[in-house]
Amino acid sequence: MGERSRSKRRRAADQISALGDDVLLRVLELLPDARDAVRMGALSRRWCGLWKRVPALRSHGGGGGGG
Repeated sequence: MGERSRSKRRRAADQISALGDDVLLRVLELLPDARDAVRMGALSRRWCGLWKRVPALRSHGGGGGGG
């Protein structure tokens, strides 16, 4: 992968990180399952732990996490 591609991805990530918490929380709220919101924390430190502040997370039972 070239340096140019990496640079473009970094700029895109920075734009997302620049969004306010209220916008990021809304994005997480729109996810179909609470587990997806928790997984988003792996994207960056900025997203880590935000799922705890989402006002309404949906959870689909089934346990086990077989996907």
